[in-house]
Amino acid sequence: MSISLPRSVSRPASAGVHGLPLIDLLKVFAAQCIVWHHFALYGPMGNALAQRAESVSEVLVDMALWVVQIFLVVGGFLAARGSLPAPGVHRPISASELWILGWARWRRLAVPALVALLAAVLAAALARWMGDDPDTPAAPTLAQVLAHVFFLQDLVGLPALSSGVWYLAIDLQLQWGLLALLLLRDRLPQRWRRLATAAAVVGAVALSLLVWNLDPDLDAWALYFVGAWGLGVLAAWARGARSPAVARVWWGWILLLGLLALWVEPRERVGLAVITALLLAGPWQDAMARWCWPRVLTGLSCSSYALFLVHYPVALVVGAMVDRLWPGAVVPALWALGLAWGLSMLAAQALHLGVELRWASPAKSRERVAVAQTALVHGAVPGPR
Repeated sequence: MSISLPRSVSRPASAGVHGLPLIDLLKVFAAQCIVWHHFALYGPMGNALAQRAESVSEVLVDMALWVVQIFLVVGGFLAARGSLPAPGVHRPISASELWILGWARWRRLAVPALVALLAAVLAAALARWMGDDPDTPAAPTLAQVLAHVFFLQDLVGLPALSSGVWYLAIDLQLQWGLLALLLLRDRLPQRWRRLATAAAVVGAVALSLLVWNLDPDLDAWALYFVGAWGLGVLAAWARGARSPAVARVWWGWILLLGLLALWVEPRERVGLAVITALLLAGPWQDAMARWCWPRVLTGLSCSSYALFLVHYPVALVVGAMVDRLWPGAVVPALWALGLAWGLSMLAAQALHLGVELRWASPAKSRERVAVAQTALVHGAVPGPR
């Protein structure tokens, strides 16, 4: 079967290929919130912010972390658009396609993450040499390093080497879970695949929001987060629906599951996930292309993952330096926040251009993924098996 490549495969895979400015805006906003959440949470700069602007510090520490729900919903939305844009898509996934997509996701996450983790280990060593802040991580063990390579650190109970690494493990579990769903779906008779796929996603979202997400002991597993991620999948199905009636069905499921979850136990993060899913599901986001700055927004969106990874080692070094030069001083520590942010933005661009595009998702890898996704979604439908 001959498959023509999408025109987008020559562009960076990290952002800008989906053609939805709202996703870029959400990624940029969420990444900035996470950066400032960690700035406010750790080290002498965080302590200075709490002393001088307590209310701002409380908001950043307690509320900025909610934006993880935005990452989850957007992740589910993009994953569905790439591999399962509708529950009725029943092109069987081959072993080679499964390997290509699964390996590509690990490589996309792991290569820049391992570089950033190396930077975090070196930054922590420098910070320990310059001071004795209790928030500075200890020197890593071999077991920690190996666990981080495969994103198993939380599952085996080992301390993280950098902030936010837990999310990468969850993202990988969710992405591989979707591929497993496709593999299991292909074992069913063809006439049952559409219903079974839809029921599996809706059921997983319901169980997560109503049961698993209420148990904090499960937060190292995708089960805890699949509710928000699955809402993103439903939003993608609504967005790609062939008729307004079908779209309204998926909107209804998003609202029903969200309201039911909030009735069982009110959770701000669940409310934010529902709002994000509804925004992505609606057609109104097309109007954003008329007023946003696409090049600036796409550029920041492309480097948002790199920023998520690299801001912590930057903050470690800047915080340790300011504490060594002006121990206990509030004003220099506040100025250092701005310095840490600016250096983080520069380091993110360097990591994105030097590592993500060259090694994590080079052109050949993007091409193979595009071919696999195109075959999976748009390939010829075989007869009953």
